[in-house]
Amino acid sequence: NFSGSLNFLSSELGYLYWDKYPFTSLPSSFQAYKLVELTLRHSNIRKLWEGTKSLPNLTRIDLSCSKNLNMMPNFEETPNLESLDLVGCIKLVKIDPSIGTLRRLSRLNLKNCTNLVSIPNNIFGLNSLEHLDLSGCPNLFKNLLDIQSQIEHPEMLDNKEISTQYQPTSFIYKFLKPHFRYLTFQKPEDSVGLLLPSLSRLSCLQYLDLSFCNLFQIPYAIGLLHCLETLYLGGNNFVTLPSSLKELSKLKQLNLQHCKRLKYFPELPSKTVLPVRKTCFGRYSAGLYIFDCPSLVEMESYFGIAFSWMIQLLQVHMQSEIPRTDITIVIPKTQIPKWFSKQSVGSSISIDPSSIMHDKNLIGIACCLTFVAHDNPTNLKEELSPYIGLGFKLTQSGIYRIIPIHFEKDLVTVDLDHLLLIFFSREEFIDLVSRATDGWDDISGIELSATVGQPFGLHLEVKNCGYRWIFKEDLEELNPQKMYKGNSSVQPYY
Repeated sequence: NFSGSLNFLSSELGYLYWDKYPFTSLPSSFQAYKLVELTLRHSNIRKLWEGTKSLPNLTRIDLSCSKNLNMMPNFEETPNLESLDLVGCIKLVKIDPSIGTLRRLSRLNLKNCTNLVSIPNNIFGLNSLEHLDLSGCPNLFKNLLDIQSQIEHPEMLDNKEISTQYQPTSFIYKFLKPHFRYLTFQKPEDSVGLLLPSLSRLSCLQYLDLSFCNLFQIPYAIGLLHCLETLYLGGNNFVTLPSSLKELSKLKQLNLQHCKRLKYFPELPSKTVLPVRKTCFGRYSAGLYIFDCPSLVEMESYFGIAFSWMIQLLQVHMQSEIPRTDITIVIPKTQIPKWFSKQSVGSSISIDPSSIMHDKNLIGIACCLTFVAHDNPTNLKEELSPYIGLGFKLTQSGIYRIIPIHFEKDLVTVDLDHLLLIFFSREEFIDLVSRATDGWDDISGIELSATVGQPFGLHLEVKNCGYRWIFKEDLEELNPQKMYKGNSSVQPYY
């Protein structure tokens, strides 16, 4: 516990990490010429410093969950800043326009800045920006409705006020107006939807999260983000996605969970581009999450779309130099396809890899399960983070891949069946099993198993599970339409 004020920090500091920093600002005497990283998560900070401070070596600022932060500093003297994390800074209303001078900024995270209403237009000129997270910032987009009215009725505006850099969102609206479409409701209590502005100027953008931003349409121009690898659009109100989505040839993660109004799903990108960057430890991860989208038309057909996409990713995997690959798919589905040659009722099934692990033609293993969320008012125990995962275990020990799905009771549509499919490459499978069993000396009794953390007020049921070994020759024969040939127990998709 601290009280009073902090009057001194050494000018020799290169890295300052202080969780729950108790003071409202940094010492005015702090000369941080050598500071490289500043991390003050969950702090009591209100503003970092007054005016402009020379920080020539600073590359990272992380003020995540600093709930009293209400003002960002001038960045003109921090030319090398690469990462700015402001997750959960709920009192932050606007970002200082000097952020546009940060020509090396590659990561900007504004997730859950719920009161943020304005971002500077010059952010769209930062060609270095790779990661942009605006999820949980509904007021940022809603504020543009007022701007629409002002721009269309210029007599209502103070020209001097508009010209100032502190009215950046007006400029964004004028510059990107052709891409906007507004949908409103007659009932004032209903939220107002707004189309996302075009982000096509962010030519290096690789990660974009716009979850729960109350968007009613995604612009066709999103197809111009040719470097985009990860796209989160969950919790929004659009009915369909633009056909230009197929132009995103580098896209490897698409998350559409809790898109309650989504009816139509477009063609997915053809995976003709090999992964440019390896993720941590040389792993390439890809995912498609179509979870809790109850309005989808012809739900059963989406397995064919998802499976075709997985095949393309497997072909990319075979051509790449990244040995450890995993692909995760969640789609609406009631049954496990017969193509999965090994199936079992319940949440686990025995696996014996001893006979095939030395086969050089083995690519990996495709694992799956079907699950459903039921209403359960008697479940009053609240998990810290409800989850579902799939992995491998021996006796009581196991290792699992947890799926990034939100299972909050107020979000989930109950009694809607889903299929979870995960492909593990040969190398990834060996690594996971080795960690679950302490080596390969005795792998008899190993199981493919599901793990569940029950959500408050719900019950997650795993109905069935199954797997199939995949070999090189399978890639030449795999065809979604063949998977149901001669299978009288499963309805065809096409």
